[in-house]
Amino acid sequence: MVDLARRLGGRLPFGLGGDPNLPLTYQRRHYLTAAAFVVAVALSMPVFFPDDASLHLANLWLIYLIAGIGFYFMFGLAGRFAFCQTFLMAVGGYTTAYFAVQRGFWVGLVVSIAVSVVLMTVFGLLLRRVEEFYFAIATLALTNIGIEVLQNWPSFAGANATRFDIPPITILGQRLATEMAAFWAILGFVVLTLLLGIFIERSPIRRQTLAARDRRIAAEMSGMNVQGLQLRLFVFGSVLGAVSGAILGAWQSVLTTDVFGIDLAVGLFVMVIIGGSESLWGVIIGSAIVVFLPNQLQALQEYQSLIYGAILLFGVILMPRGVAGLGDSLRTRFFPRRWEVAAGRGGDGSLESAPPWFKGSGVAPVEPAHGPDDEASSPLLEVREVSVAFGGVLAVDRVSLQLRKHGEVLGLIGPNGSGKTTLLNAICGIVPYSGTVLVRGRVTPRSPRHVSAAGISRAFQSPQVFPSLTCLENVLVGSADREFTGLTGAWIARPQMWRHERARWEKAAAALARVGLLRYHETPSRLLTYGHQRLLEIARGIVSDPEVLVLDEPSAGLNKAETDNLADLLEELAVGGLTILVVEHKIDFVDRICNRVVALEAGRVIAEGTPGEVWRAPQVAEAYLGRRGIAEG
Repeated sequence: MVDLARRLGGRLPFGLGGDPNLPLTYQRRHYLTAAAFVVAVALSMPVFFPDDASLHLANLWLIYLIAGIGFYFMFGLAGRFAFCQTFLMAVGGYTTAYFAVQRGFWVGLVVSIAVSVVLMTVFGLLLRRVEEFYFAIATLALTNIGIEVLQNWPSFAGANATRFDIPPITILGQRLATEMAAFWAILGFVVLTLLLGIFIERSPIRRQTLAARDRRIAAEMSGMNVQGLQLRLFVFGSVLGAVSGAILGAWQSVLTTDVFGIDLAVGLFVMVIIGGSESLWGVIIGSAIVVFLPNQLQALQEYQSLIYGAILLFGVILMPRGVAGLGDSLRTRFFPRRWEVAAGRGGDGSLESAPPWFKGSGVAPVEPAHGPDDEASSPLLEVREVSVAFGGVLAVDRVSLQLRKHGEVLGLIGPNGSGKTTLLNAICGIVPYSGTVLVRGRVTPRSPRHVSAAGISRAFQSPQVFPSLTCLENVLVGSADREFTGLTGAWIARPQMWRHERARWEKAAAALARVGLLRYHETPSRLLTYGHQRLLEIARGIVSDPEVLVLDEPSAGLNKAETDNLADLLEELAVGGLTILVVEHKIDFVDRICNRVVALEAGRVIAEGTPGEVWRAPQVAEAYLGRRGIAEG
């Protein structure tokens, strides 16, 4: 039916057939899936939840679903394992209950959201540089401290942290005190939660958070504010936890801290893992399993824990990507998309396989970010007396070098351990250093994100592609245009976000075409060959029109044909005006592409000049061969 509709030039309604004028990531039918879920729950309610007891369980499922979606954005997308989601549920529940007595549920809900935003923003800023394991421990400590505070604050949380007679949700003056009335209100909150989540899923935030989760340094070197992005999703997920706690208290009319214990924290984690940590819809499945399965096992009360544990254990072993991931694998096997078939056929990446939304008629050259050369102006890149020390070991010792004009290729050579990669890391702000790095005469801030903004792009010694993203999305991560890529663009300014996104797609596709990978634009980068991943990283580097492209052993691991193809590409980029700083070991490769060469040994510059001059320098021969090698030669 889909193929017939496309042959007739039409589209199926509601995005059933996807929109070929959008990249694959935006063809996912989130709105239709959400509508189908809500309608299915509403229509099946009289059948599966015919009495108050079963309806009570359904309401609990929907409330936990809201908290689980919040945890999905914290952990599944942002990769920050937070044990504090149950504490935020307690904050939302008790704060709403405290203010609802005098002001009503909605005022209490607004106050609880504000409190959770302030509290978790401060806490997130304090932990912004903490690694994942210690972040989890810190959030667990916060939960323990927070629950202890509530238990010893009777004027706020009630005697023994128990509050009774909490006012229910009211709509237009009507108290939703019955299970049926509460069901429809809670379902409305779920709809709003899904809508906010879908807006994030269908925005640049998704690719940015996945990139930051998979390759943090590479994401920062692409210009992303990783800490800020993760903080925003951490706060958003925490707010959803607070909202679910507020609804829980108003629905049950009673709150106690026993509800927000370690069992619920583990349950939220299991929801995301069993359902699928990479899918918003997996949380729906996971939360249903966590809520309904124990109830179904009540007849086997004696063996309930054993059966429940076995299901979780074998579920994780047999479905490492969760139920949602298993469904995606089955779809890929039996109903592959066009790119999934094409990925195994090879190809030349020509413009003949350009996507329908790509309007470019050719491959655009790299355009220097700050205008044409001026011989009297400051160098494009200048390194002054840069030194890097690790403990008492001086890895780079007062190195200075310059790249003065567009299209120049400077090679950095030296034996293993001579400090080449460490120098590149210093230039890119990845390691601390003394000295100065300037781009166009301006000192670069010492962080990868600000170095990228200054006009330096980086490809790493081992290809640092983002495995969870398609090739097109990998390149989009490196885009210099970051207008409306945050929550404002996702939730408020969506027309502006879409306008900028379409411009970014065009430029990213042109970068893929330039390196010969356009036909793989919808292929997950993890499926590419090693050589293609090298090219993909270069495409991500040039999409921002950098002043200087920094490459670390780009030909390593490539065969002769791939190396020659890479050399052709770099020569074309240099002729087009791109300035390149490259670390390389292959002599023929260096001789072919480099205008000048700087040789390092033990962290110091020992020679500089044309490739021929440097190779003939006695210091270079001694560094590579040693004195005995020179004597024998």
